[in-house]
Amino acid sequence: MKFIYLLVLAMLASGCATVTPPVSELRSDVNSVTFIQMGHEPLSFSFGVVDTSSFWAAYGDGVSSQLGGGTLWTGLAADGRRKGMEKAPDNATILKGLYGNHSLVTDVRDSVLPKLAGLWAVPYHPEELRILERDQITFDEQRNLVGFDSNSDLLLMYSVNNISLTERFSMGGALASGFTMGTNTKSVTTTAAVNLSAFKRDPASGTYTNIWTLGCGANYTQMKSSYPFSEAVQSAEKIASLLDETTSVSIDSCSKTITRFNKQAMK
Repeated sequence: MKFIYLLVLAMLASGCATVTPPVSELRSDVNSVTFIQMGHEPLSFSFGVVDTSSFWAAYGDGVSSQLGGGTLWTGLAADGRRKGMEKAPDNATILKGLYGNHSLVTDVRDSVLPKLAGLWAVPYHPEELRILERDQITFDEQRNLVGFDSNSDLLLMYSVNNISLTERFSMGGALASGFTMGTNTKSVTTTAAVNLSAFKRDPASGTYTNIWTLGCGANYTQMKSSYPFSEAVQSAEKIASLLDETTSVSIDSCSKTITRFNKQAMK
């Protein structure tokens, strides 16, 4: 039972966290803004925990550290990561094909960007949104924009960085994973990683510095729907229904987070 308890802790600890500075002082001296969307679709696709090897890749190190290390746990984790890297390109192709022409990117954008504009106290005109592909934007190591041509004081950028197919967290699923050492059938759902960033222009150099970033979206603990992995990857209809929920959860999550920061900025 100790192993199962530690496994549950490792699974919960793998959730996402967001850290951003306040915006009240960052939005001073802003007279013009450009809104940018990176890509017409999610920037990447991946599988998370969908089988035994990916289970150990995700949670093996956490279990190992809780149990004081050991070649069994570290070996399972390392083997899981190796297999995951080998299968990553094929997994991305499969999920991208199942994603098809889903409207998640535009639906989240249309709901969230007006709220983001409110947070930064700037106007948002959808018809002026610039949609750029990833190869049209270059970042340096600090994620500042390199060689971007604009005269706006502020750039507000939106992207869906990743769509993942992964096991939906439930206490029952965690216990089943513990009892079966991760070999149980995984009930999977889709998740979305949404990124909102602000870049401010240096009048002297014309470069844009990344001054603020907010991560939000839908993670596997928030989703209510799931399907057995073998069914999900064979059905675009099932994936579409999961993506519909992921869209709603992402809109709700991002909107609530922006509202919270907006209240802080008004204090």
